[in-house]
Amino acid sequence: YELTQLEANVRSMRDALEEERRRNLDLFEAAADAAIRVDEGARILAVNRRTEQMFGYGRDALIGRHVRVLIPDRFRNAQERKLGTYIRAPGERAMGAEFDLYGLRKDGTEVPVEISIIPEQTADGLVTTGLIRNITKRMQAAQQATRQADLLRLVTDSLPALIAYLNRDLRYGFANRSYREWFGLPNGDLGEFTMMQVLRPD
Repeated sequence: YELTQLEANVRSMRDALEEERRRNLDLFEAAADAAIRVDEGARILAVNRRTEQMFGYGRDALIGRHVRVLIPDRFRNAQERKLGTYIRAPGERAMGAEFDLYGLRKDGTEVPVEISIIPEQTADGLVTTGLIRNITKRMQAAQQATRQADLLRLVTDSLPALIAYLNRDLRYGFANRSYREWFGLPNGDLGEFTMMQVLRPD
C-alpha cells in the first residue's frame, strides 16, 4: 500500500513538473519580445516566434548555433565579452546600459535592440534567457525630438527677443541666445537655474 501511495505521489509530482514545463514553454513562445535561451557556452537552445520574425531565421536554423550569429561583426567582440561576463556572474539585469546594442538579421541588416538577461540554474547547467526588444521606433522618436529641438533653437536664436521656457517649479528648460547673453547664462542645460536666481528678488 505504501509503495502504491509513493508511486502515485511520484506520478503526481512528475505530472505537475510537466505541466509547469508546458506552461513555461507557452509563456516563452507567447512573449511579446524576441526570446532566446542559451547554454553556458552561448549556444542557442530555443527561440520563440518573435525571434524568427525579428531576425528572419527559422528556429531550426538557429538552434545549436552560437549566439554570435545574431551579432554584427563590428560589435561582436565587445558584446560577446559582455555576455560572457553576465553568464559567469548570473543575475537578472538589462544588457546594454553602457553601450548601444544591435542585432544582425539574416539579410545582413542591423536592428537596434535592448536586452534583458534572466539566468536559471537547471539540471543541465546554467541556462540564460534573453528577452530582446526592437527599439528602432524609440530611437527614431528620440532623433526626431532632437531635430525639433535643434530647429527650435536655430529659429529662436535668430530672433531679436528674449525667449525662455520655465517649468512649473520656475526652473529653466530652455533659453535662446539673446536671453542667455542678456542674463549671463551658460550654454547647455539650464535646469539648475531658477527664475528667482536669474532675475533676482529685487
